[in-house]
Parts: sequence; structure tokens; C-alpha cells
Amino acid sequence: MTEQAEKYRQAAEQMERLAELDEEEEEVMNEAERQLGVELNKILYNQGVLSEHEEIVKISTHYNINASEARKQLNTFPDEYIIQEQSVPDLVKKMRKARRKLKGEHREKCLKP
Repeated sequence: MTEQAEKYRQAAEQMERLAELDEEEEEVMNEAERQLGVELNKILYNQGVLSEHEEIVKISTHYNINASEARKQLNTFPDEYIIQEQSVPDLVKKMRKARRKLKGEHREKCLKP
């Protein structure tokens, strides 16, 4: 029975080592993704506003990767812009309604700069 207990201990040690390696791998992957994100920001930061195609070309030439891989590295633009948990059209509508409720001097300040 001690032989079997020794096998179990060895298996437990190996499993513990595997868990440590798994955690270490995850940390390394997170660090690599973070560094890649920082590098992408450095590359694209001083270029002004670029189209998506220009960004893809710049990333693919800098890292020597194909365009589809470069496209995956870019942040995608949202389908709908949201400000303080409201879409822009809803926010504009709300602001117009608030402006209509203003009276007197406050209304003139709002309309004329």
C-alpha cells in the first residue's frame, strides 16, 4: 500500500507542477498581449487619423504578417456610438427637449454662442 501511496503522491506533485505551468503560461500570454497592444498604440499614435486599410497595411508591414492577421489585431469600431449608456441619437433628442424647456436668458445663452 505504501507503493501505491507513493504513486499517488508523485501524481499529485506532477499535477501541481502542471497547474503551475498553466498559470505561468497564462501570465506570459497576458503580458505578450499587453505588450503587443502597447506596441500597436506606439506605431499608430503619431500618424493622425488613418483609414482601416492604411492601419492594416502599416501593421502588416511592421510585423511581417498577412492582412487578415493584422485585421484581427485592430480594435473594431462599435456599430453604435454610446455616451453615458445612451446612443447619440437618443442623447441629441434628449438635449433638444431640454433646450425647448428653457426660458428667457438661459435659452438665449443656449442658442447663441
